[in-house]
Amino acid sequence: MTQAVGEVPTPLSSGGSAPAAGRGDVGVGRTIARLRRFGPAATLAFRSGHALTIHVDGERAFEDMFAAIAVARSSILLETYILDADGPGARLADLLEAKRRDGVSVYLIIDAIGSIGLPESYLARLRSAGVQLSVFNPIWPWQRGFRRGTWNHRTHRKLLIVDDRVAFVGGMNISSVYGSASTGGERDAERPWRDTHARIEGPVVRDLRTAFADHWRRQTGRPLAAPTSPAPIESSNPGEVRLAVAASPAGSRRNPLYRALLYEVTICRRELLMTTPYFVPTRRLLRQLTRAAGRGVRVAIALPAAPDSTVVRWMARSRYGALLRAGVEVYEYTASMLHAKSVVIDSRWFCIGSSNMDWRSLLHNAELNVIGLDPATSAGLGKIFARDLECCNRVRLEDWERRSWWERAAQRLLRPLEYLL
Repeated sequence: MTQAVGEVPTPLSSGGSAPAAGRGDVGVGRTIARLRRFGPAATLAFRSGHALTIHVDGERAFEDMFAAIAVARSSILLETYILDADGPGARLADLLEAKRRDGVSVYLIIDAIGSIGLPESYLARLRSAGVQLSVFNPIWPWQRGFRRGTWNHRTHRKLLIVDDRVAFVGGMNISSVYGSASTGGERDAERPWRDTHARIEGPVVRDLRTAFADHWRRQTGRPLAAPTSPAPIESSNPGEVRLAVAASPAGSRRNPLYRALLYEVTICRRELLMTTPYFVPTRRLLRQLTRAAGRGVRVAIALPAAPDSTVVRWMARSRYGALLRAGVEVYEYTASMLHAKSVVIDSRWFCIGSSNMDWRSLLHNAELNVIGLDPATSAGLGKIFARDLECCNRVRLEDWERRSWWERAAQRLLRPLEYLL
């Protein structure tokens, strides 16, 4: 099979023949059994038989998403934090208009703050075409009516579902920050963001539709219309990946991803690879990461060297001391803005989605992630992580301790604001 640029290495192509049974398969089975006994993670419903493709290049991800939209016959459900009017957003509008003319139902949820720069003319165009549109948690109270929530509660989800058959989940907004190749090369302010997105076919698409329908009902007070045709949700080329949806509404204090992650960190034995653009963890998560490193687990975290928020960078760097002293490997990605969100544990457990490792994703935002149990997929994500490290500078404890006095002062002053970051 020819490997296309920007796609995942072969181990992540989960639609092929099932791998031979081995120790990895036994480990997955035991993991499911442990999760069922673990109360906080018991709500996760793992399903088998998925085809999974991981995109690490923005342009290829959009090509895949737009190709799925172009052949939609029944419904298109889309939720995103940021929707830009130019770039991929312009092409999206053209596609949605065309599908409405074909009689396809289209539902769109955008965030009021994330998409605050979207022109009203763009929204009017979609409404005129018959797109069912919801602006999540409008900024002004009188625009929200009687809906619950404050300006601080946002939808940070990135979800596309076409015909209840194929879904896309990850960190990519419908934004022009993604351009040609998103990986490799020297640092350049104009380089596209590096992100991770997953295409999913299989039974878990049903759970993703449920998550979208719940959000639609919460925001509009109306139920999502039933599909106009019984489109199949099973993959046409099913793989062996087991997946579960970890969805959390805005303002919820019961975050299934956070609880499942904490549990996995406590039981991991060999390796934990984390990629996140914003790292302002809870004390409990920070403590479990350092404990894991203390018992010999390789804990490696990749962060952006120059995130789009200086404040968040200072807050993240304030945690470096505890991590580095415990033996955690900390890397800063220099090739572009690192916006990917993924975790791989012991080459068997992984998660991909919209959640950052910060308080905002934990408490304030509506987030959506998929958690998987599959050695082959985990191995492929591990290769992506290793490739990212080629574009990183490793942070050393001695270098961190030599940071400037004003950065130290800023970190202390900003610490009380971590709840909002």
